[in-house]
Parts: sequence; C-alpha cells; structure tokens
Amino acid sequence: MNYQIYKLKFTTGVRFGSGGMNKSAGTLSADTVFSALCQEALKFGETFLTKLVEAVQNGELLLSDGLPYIGNRYYVPKPLMRLEYKEEGDSVVKKALKKLEYLPVDSLDEFLSGKMDIKKESDDFRDGFGSFELIEKVAIRTHETDPAKLGEAAPYAVHIFRYGEESGLYLCVGYQSEDLFYDLGDLLDSLSYSGIGGKRTAGYGRFQVIRGKIEQDLEKRLSADHYQSYMMLSTGLPADSEMTAALDGTEGYKLVKRSGFVASPVYADSFRKKKDMYLMAPGSTFQKKFRGDLFDVSSGGSHPVYRYAKPVFMGVL
Repeated sequence: MNYQIYKLKFTTGVRFGSGGMNKSAGTLSADTVFSALCQEALKFGETFLTKLVEAVQNGELLLSDGLPYIGNRYYVPKPLMRLEYKEEGDSVVKKALKKLEYLPVDSLDEFLSGKMDIKKESDDFRDGFGSFELIEKVAIRTHETDPAKLGEAAPYAVHIFRYGEESGLYLCVGYQSEDLFYDLGDLLDSLSYSGIGGKRTAGYGRFQVIRGKIEQDLEKRLSADHYQSYMMLSTGLPADSEMTAALDGTEGYKLVKRSGFVASPVYADSFRKKKDMYLMAPGSTFQKKFRGDLFDVSSGGSHPVYRYAKPVFMGVL
C-alpha cells in the first residue's frame, strides 16, 4: 500500500458534526468524507461511483479522518493507551493531558516516552488550529399554522468552526495504484466547489485541495508491520469475522455514534435516516490491524447506502 496526503485548506467556516445548529466540530470523520465523495462521484456517472466503492471494498483505497494540520505540522489523535508521566501530580498538566485530543507526528515519540511538554503542545494547538463562532441568522416564517406569524422574522444561531490562517485538515490516503490516487484528487477538486458538511447552501464548507508532502516518520509508521501497537487514524469497525480477534488485541478504544440522513435524491420519496451505528473512534489502539468493512445502513430505499468503516492504521510502539 502507498500513502500520500491531500490537504484541505478551507476558505470558509465549516459545519461538521451533529447535534443541532448550535453544535459543530473542527475535524471530519472518514465516513462523512466517503459519503460526500460518493455523492460527488455520481456527477461523473454511476460507473465512476461503482469504481470508487469497489476500490474501497477491496482494500485498494483507504481514507483517514480529516485530521488537523498547522503550518507544516501534521497532527494525529492521542493514542488511547495508558502512559506514565512524571508530572502526573501536576493538576495543570493533568488537565492539559485530559483535554489534548491531537498531537504532532514529530512529537509522538516524546509523548509515548512521557517527555512531551503537554501544556505547550496543548496551548500551541489551541492557539493555532482555529476557533468556534456563533453566527446570528434570521429566517422568515413561510410555513405556519398560525396566519398571524406568517412573514415574521425568526432569529436563530449557527455554530461554525473557522480555521486559522495556516491550518486546515488533511486526509491520509492509502492506495494501490496511482490512478486511484489521482481519481480521488479529481473528486476532491469537484467537491471543493460544492463544499462538505452542513449548511453548504449558505456557503460553508468550501476548500482548496493541496497535495501535501507526507512526513518520513508518518510514512514509516503507516507502511511498517513490525510494531507492537497500531492506532487508528479514522473511525472504523472490524468486520463481523474480525471482531473477536480485534477485541482480544485492543490496547484501548472508545465508541462513537454515527447517524444521519441519506443524501441521495433517488433513494426514496422523502428524507430517510441511515441506520445508526457505533464505530471505534480515531486513536483506538490495537495489537493487530484489521481490515474493517463498508456497512450497508440503508433502510427500505432503492439502493444500498454505505457507512465507511475501514481504518487507516499507523504504528505506535
């Protein structure tokens, strides 16, 4: 498997995550990226969509979550494993360690050995990555049972995330052939104009695509098979046949609920929800890699709807 990076430099604020208009997130799950790519692939024809789905099903194309970068530093999830720190009695460090979700690839060895300056890295990430904004909006009531309320202004707030000047998200892409990698680049270029995430009709989620240079240490950790522990860089879930072995070899994991609505206009004559699923979160750590799967989360519609759950792994210890 070959590995490369596509950087997404956002030119607008973004609406990621779920939980209503007043909640958002700064990173992007791999299953959300895959769903958006499938919708974009349909613009190129069903043959292109089939090629994308089959490449993922066959393990020829893998996607990480949309992970943070700041300047030339790529960040990965904090490994979910027990580590000893000299300053564990320091409440400031303990709070910073608890809040720390991502750390730079070039500081991973220091983190694993308990020597990383947790407070500094936490502050650098907070100051450089971006910030949340609450945008006040006004809607005009056009569908009301009470005629007196028709045409009234209805204020509401939208929670968005806006990246710093030198920051954004990157996708770590595993691919078997150069054609697949460049096909993915074409899809991302097309998607950059449509946008990704929520409130795209309001102009959110637009980005520029930049082919990044993968760091040597990250490439080594992605490609090698001699590590004792491997960490997921994406949401994922073992296939049914892999579940027992994966759980026997886990260092630590947590589950995240994934849900949402089907975006396809031909799936049904009304909006339908995807089946809810619980996936293992990025940062979950295992002794052995697993392949994961594409899970069909459709419910009574005209075609399958896939939840991407095939992880990208990197060596940790």
